[in-house]
Amino acid sequence: MSANGDRTQRSRTVKGNAAKGLLALLLVMILVFFMNAPAVMAEGTEEQETETVALETAPGTATVAEVVEETSGEPVNTVADDQDSFTNDAPSVTITETYVTEDTSETAPQDKIYGLEPESTDYTLTDTGEHLDKNSQAKVNKTDVEVTVEASEPVTPEAPEGSTEPQKPQVTITKKTVTKSESAIEKAVRDALEKATEDTTAIAITVAAGTYNGDIDIKAAPLDTVSDDLVLYILGAGSYTEPKEGE
Repeated sequence: MSANGDRTQRSRTVKGNAAKGLLALLLVMILVFFMNAPAVMAEGTEEQETETVALETAPGTATVAEVVEETSGEPVNTVADDQDSFTNDAPSVTITETYVTEDTSETAPQDKIYGLEPESTDYTLTDTGEHLDKNSQAKVNKTDVEVTVEASEPVTPEAPEGSTEPQKPQVTITKKTVTKSESAIEKAVRDALEKATEDTTAIAITVAAGTYNGDIDIKAAPLDTVSDDLVLYILGAGSYTEPKEGE
């Protein structure tokens, strides 16, 4: 073979090897990209997701064990044969709905949103602010709630890019619905005080092991239905001895 032929063959070989090298490099780059891409995408998705919790009712039971009356010098437990027990409610939930309207009149905020669909709706636990999952949102009891509706000051939004149309002022209206939640102890105290009379000298409420959230409101209405000497006992499990039959 001539010198020119050798040079041509060597040139083709070099070009072929170079092409193979570039192709191999390209394949490696593509492989590295796809290996890293899922992690990056997953990381971005993770940042956008909001952590949610389930609506769970804390365990707990309170029983009106004794409502003792002394009418003839002998104490009698009027609920000995009819002891009512109560359980905890589900935690209180706050439902926040946000509306946007161009109605800047003096009309009450609750009237402005009549018939409007909310721009956003958020369910959170009232005590902790944690967001509820979708399944729990459908289980929220809305029969006994406290509702507040507030409106912001009118704000004129920025015009969309490229638009010369004048923008109308808008009002953001926030509607908050807070569900009621009572602990078993609160329910038992209220029930016992409703059973009490001016002859009642002692009330005993027994409380099983559990979790009891919220305050206990101890009041009788009217006050003249109970004695000034009434003693209320709230007894945790293991802190008392069961009375014998007839005692």
